[in-house]
Amino acid sequence: MRAKAAARLRTACLAHPWHVAGTGRLCTDIMRLFGARVFVKTGAEGVYCAAFPDSGLGLAVKCDDGAGRAAEVIMAWALAGGIGHLGPGQVTLKNGVISALFMWVGFVATTMAVNNAFGQRKAALTVIDGIHWLGVLVIQGAIIGAMGV
Repeated sequence: MRAKAAARLRTACLAHPWHVAGTGRLCTDIMRLFGARVFVKTGAEGVYCAAFPDSGLGLAVKCDDGAGRAAEVIMAWALAGGIGHLGPGQVTLKNGVISALFMWVGFVATTMAVNNAFGQRKAALTVIDGIHWLGVLVIQGAIIGAMGV
């Protein structure tokens, strides 16, 4: 019964995405453009959720301070460029997530580790920040890959 209700809700949201978040919102535009392939919802500052019904995958991230909009746009742009260089037919959900993981390890985690160590900050800060940015990149990579951009 619950699965039936969830499917009905998803169908309604995808049929009328502007009722989910309003016009001019990224999540509305993504659902409008890509239909049933991607279900996206941003919430209060710092909440990002995405579902990929065909693959059965879903992601959710909450950033405590709600900041990071500019960084996320730049990261999405760079990630799309990196994924796009995989070549024709290689921009998939799986490859988007894998590319995001490589970029996180190669650039984000290493930079945070060096900066936080130099600033003599607690290791827990690096872990917390690292988890946040890993989530952001994985969601972006999954969306870009699912869209086939």
